[in-house]
Amino acid sequence: MNRDAAGFLALAALWGTAFVATKAALADFPPVLLAALRFGAAAATLVAVAVATGRGLRPAGRGDLAPILAGGAFSIGLHHALLFTGQQYVPSAVAATLLGLIPVLTPVAARALRPDDRIDAVGAVGILVGFAGLVLIADPDADRVRALLQATGAARSPAVRARPRPRSAPCSCSRRRSRGSPAR
Repeated sequence: MNRDAAGFLALAALWGTAFVATKAALADFPPVLLAALRFGAAAATLVAVAVATGRGLRPAGRGDLAPILAGGAFSIGLHHALLFTGQQYVPSAVAATLLGLIPVLTPVAARALRPDDRIDAVGAVGILVGFAGLVLIADPDADRVRALLQATGAARSPAVRARPRPRSAPCSCSRRRSRGSPAR
């Protein structure tokens, strides 16, 4: 097995088990606190690695701080607060599947934020099919509608930040990801 395949399998295993671990942890922690603890630990690890490798933590330029903060607020903070809150009421598998809506909702957010981004007929059909799949998967009854909306909000929050203006990308990794290329 080559290095890329091994990395992909490791990522899939870790990412997939995160939903199960979150569901288990929600028995002991409120959802927003759990999200804060999870990313507080991740931030501490990131700082330690940055200091140990001598890379530093400063943005590349003065104009980079606002996009970094907005990305953190929407793509991490709001996303996980809504996800963990919704995950109290839906199975882990449903929450994981709903996050698959991020690519479905990104064109809608792009259209709202950038009117020059058009959604053609094929794109509109894809969006409708994606939402129809959401309804089939979640099988919402009256008690699950709120959880469904919260989980959908979690899928939408990173989509708001997914199409940055070219000059606002804080690092080359973000620029590659915003163009659809894998980050390396």
